[in-house]
Amino acid sequence: ARQKTPRVSINQRLSGVQAGPLLMDLVGQDRLIGTGEVNADLTMRGLDDATIRKTLNGKADFAFRDGAVKGVNVAELIRNAQARLSGGGTDSSGPQQTDFSELSGSATIRNGVVDNRDLIAKSPLLRVDGQGQVDLPGENINYLLTTELVQSLQGQGGAEDLTGLPIPVRIKGKLTDPGFSVDLQKVLESRVKQEAKQKLESKLKDKAGDKLQGVLKGFGF
Repeated sequence: ARQKTPRVSINQRLSGVQAGPLLMDLVGQDRLIGTGEVNADLTMRGLDDATIRKTLNGKADFAFRDGAVKGVNVAELIRNAQARLSGGGTDSSGPQQTDFSELSGSATIRNGVVDNRDLIAKSPLLRVDGQGQVDLPGENINYLLTTELVQSLQGQGGAEDLTGLPIPVRIKGKLTDPGFSVDLQKVLESRVKQEAKQKLESKLKDKAGDKLQGVLKGFGF
């Protein structure tokens, strides 16, 4: 702290920490609710937020439980995307957060850019894998969630069941107001192709089996 630009080094193992207040202190936003563990080995310089974000470097890992990610309802996003494909109306009346029973991952931070490749989130409805980057100095996010429904979404008016399908959810834009997009069309097209392929393979096996039986009969078997 005696230098003109103070330097800070942090090597901490935190247990039973509340995610919201911790993130508010670190990045000025509390988009995460939950209690868990955080291990951080970080360095930074400066006293103001802008300088600290630009000079933040190091590694961290985390594991939270029984919480929520604020600002997005992933199940609602998928439900609305499915409704649009089937010509139905959308509904955004639900709480804008995604609840989880477990959330874990690790990150490498270089000059304020947080790179995460192994996010895992679980809830009774969803299983989520995530990877992407958060640019703290630029206040931008570019992140991809691959979501799998554990159980069928309700309120679809007989629409196609998406259970077990990997559904990509892209998060991109400003940290304060990111955009969320779900490309269900490609998911459904992929499933149609896969089902067609499986039917074709089944037919080919049946025909091959019939021919083999004919050959065997010809030999007296």
